[in-house]
Amino acid sequence: MAKGLLIVARFSHIPLRKKRKVAAALKGIFGQSEVEAARTHLAAFKLRYERDYPEAVKCLGEDQIACLTYYQFPLEMQKHIRTSNATPGLFSTIRRRTNSMGVFQNEGSCMLIMYAVIKSVKFQRIPVG
Repeated sequence: MAKGLLIVARFSHIPLRKKRKVAAALKGIFGQSEVEAARTHLAAFKLRYERDYPEAVKCLGEDQIACLTYYQFPLEMQKHIRTSNATPGLFSTIRRRTNSMGVFQNEGSCMLIMYAVIKSVKFQRIPVG
């Protein structure tokens, strides 16, 4: 979720002791089972943190619709959409497999290894319906 990465980037300047509290408040927004409850928590988050972290709150406010899109899906799919991010897992697997090889003979050998790694990755199926 690219929008989520932007929000995280805005929080990079927050001291560690405060990041945990802010992260818990964000989980309060995205952990709700209904969109209206999430909007209520989002409004409370904005009121609480707007003075201290205006850039982060502005970014979250601008992307509010995109951040809450997963509520349009059935409840059993929402957790998978909210918490699963296959891209970092895939890159981690590729990095782990290619780092052990050291150097590739040419671009073709690199592409072949990447293809084999991607083909071997098993993605979790999300139940539909």
